[in-house]
Amino acid sequence: PLYVIAPKPAVRTAWVQLVGLDNARSAPAIVEAPIQRRVFNVDGVKAGVKEMFGRGDVLTGVGVRQLEVFDSDVRDALSAGVLISELEAGHTEQEPLLVKAPVFLKPVQLTVWIGTAEDGFVDTLETFASEKEFKDFVRDHDLQHKKMDDGNIVQLSSIRSLSQAVAASQMPDTQLFRGYSLKAQVKIHQGTLDNHASGIEQQTTRAIVSDESLQNAYGKMPLVNEGESVSFKEIGKNNKYLECDGLVKNTETVLLNEAKSAPEDEHIESLTNPKVGKV
Repeated sequence: PLYVIAPKPAVRTAWVQLVGLDNARSAPAIVEAPIQRRVFNVDGVKAGVKEMFGRGDVLTGVGVRQLEVFDSDVRDALSAGVLISELEAGHTEQEPLLVKAPVFLKPVQLTVWIGTAEDGFVDTLETFASEKEFKDFVRDHDLQHKKMDDGNIVQLSSIRSLSQAVAASQMPDTQLFRGYSLKAQVKIHQGTLDNHASGIEQQTTRAIVSDESLQNAYGKMPLVNEGESVSFKEIGKNNKYLECDGLVKNTETVLLNEAKSAPEDEHIESLTNPKVGKV
């Protein structure tokens, strides 16, 4: 008889299970060998896992080199060049390859303190479902690891990843404090300046109303818009014609407080034009 020996079909798929830092595990899933790869090895499994779980938020910020592949819980990590066909695990859903990643698969809750030494601190409970959520949080809030030392708060480090935050939260006699990024601080500072400036403008306008010398010169003049800024637009148009920080008036006199945009005489005179309306 003639015996024909056929080559064993190449292995192009593998069952995998993602394992997080919290020892939580994903449901088993199948990854395929990249089309451009002639052989399917451990390195190919890592690429497939990154492609599959990277579509969501699970592996945000995690590179392929940070993944480790194991064929059991008790053995060492497999080398990148090991062929999948030579492994015992990975061929069935019941015995998947284990791929460990430096992420948390379950939501993480952290106690974060906010406030200042002058006003006091309040503890809050923050929940992060993924590394991406944490990155979004620290983008606007500078998360700092601190401790109390003789009544003073001493900064130990700035936290940049969820794993760092979890490790820091587990250190005794230390806390996580929420600050603000430089961008957020500038925005808050600018808002404070705007509010402060607006308050000064209103106080000035109200002072005009109660000023005796102005009342003697122009008569009693009530506030317009409760002393807040007043804008004028041409009827039927959206652009501002004139804006002032405050306005007081009576039947004979109108006083503008710090008119903006350096208005010329014709601008002021045109306010009596019926085509110009007050906003």
